Amino acid sequence: MDWQIKPLAKECAVSGEAFEIGDEVFCFLYRDEEGQLQRADVSAAKVDDFPRPEAVLGKWGREVKPRGEEEKEARAHALATSEELFLSMCESDSAEVAEDRELFKQVLALLLERKRILRSRGRPENGVQTYLHVRSKQEYQVQSSDPDPMALVRIQEELNALVF
Repeated sequence: MDWQIKPLAKECAVSGEAFEIGDEVFCFLYRDEEGQLQRADVSAAKVDDFPRPEAVLGKWGREVKPRGEEEKEARAHALATSEELFLSMCESDSAEVAEDRELFKQVLALLLERKRILRSRGRPENGVQTYLHVRSKQEYQVQSSDPDPMALVRIQEELNALVF
């Protein structure tokens, strides 16, 4: 399951201002009012004005690069972005999207384990798998269940369309 990072939007989702080379941008993955998975690219200066923080599944940051360089760097940093998204999902506590977040975390944990960024610690206990983040030595608890195959297909398609 390898994904590619989609290029940043050309303008801030909050202010509508065009991004300039060198700007810091945060990408939010969230559910809208209709329950659809969305991605919003927001300039660092407007992060606090993001309208639906309770629906955010995760976020990651990027620097705006020239277009050709952006595409090369996106391929090189695909795992780093997956890692940052996973870590932000572990830190978030919004109850509104908790069920979705757990499924996303499970999919990302499996991807990151395959790439040796995370290591599973023993067998799952009570439906929870413990993972060790190799670099920080911090442990994370991730739901370990047999998700509905259709839900996995939906999650993968949504991630492919919006993030990767």
